[in-house]
Amino acid sequence: MPKRTLNASDLMVFALTCATASACAGQHLQAQRVQRGAPNHSIVVATKPSSRSPPHPPALSDIQLPRPTIDVTNTDEDPNVLAKLTIVVSEPNPLRARCFSGARSVFRQVLGGLASHAFAEQKKPACLQAIVTDAHGAVRAFTHFQGSDDSFAEVRHFFDTDGALRLLLYVRNDVAGGSSEDLVAFDPAGTVVACKHIDNGAGLPGPDLCIDEQPEPKLDPEVERALNSAPAHQAKNQMRDYLQGLDPKSIFQLCAPLE
Repeated sequence: MPKRTLNASDLMVFALTCATASACAGQHLQAQRVQRGAPNHSIVVATKPSSRSPPHPPALSDIQLPRPTIDVTNTDEDPNVLAKLTIVVSEPNPLRARCFSGARSVFRQVLGGLASHAFAEQKKPACLQAIVTDAHGAVRAFTHFQGSDDSFAEVRHFFDTDGALRLLLYVRNDVAGGSSEDLVAFDPAGTVVACKHIDNGAGLPGPDLCIDEQPEPKLDPEVERALNSAPAHQAKNQMRDYLQGLDPKSIFQLCAPLE
């Protein structure tokens, strides 16, 4: 089983190449962690600041494809793992917010296409991957799982008719009882328009795709006014950016059965 250099399944998921209305106002709003069942859950746009400054994510060409660490032939680990290896999941509640309207539309297109047999889903259990294509062979969705000794992550990508990533769903659980969900919505140009992180249970440290890891420094009000015409700050998140840059078709083609 491959060893990781980061805690939990963070770096393993990076290498998954075998990974209210005011809240929708702008890209500078901070993200908000929420607990399931807490009142007044808010949908957040862009990402919240973080003091962490992680290294630049590696280029895709530098990543060595890892073999899955879950033996899908061993039903003692999870007899339902193959059934879970699909893009078909219940619609997350946060998708009902106006911020996620574009992502919600693509989510429903994909599930509707599969239900009507207009789309097809192909699975490669040995690599814990599944891909959805339309009648023209264009990728509309991609699912990939990654497990380790202490955690398991499910990552799902949804693409629009032009091939743009519009929704990223990331679900993680660990052996210490930790559980979290991330929903990230993108516009057709690839800019984050809404992000939601939900902690469902405390456990091992895990990723938060809604954190801005390179926040803007606090400036004097006069300096801010002088820079008012400067380009808007683009939030950075190493894992989110890496997952956004994955090429599902290439990853799926490179998948090889376990030896």
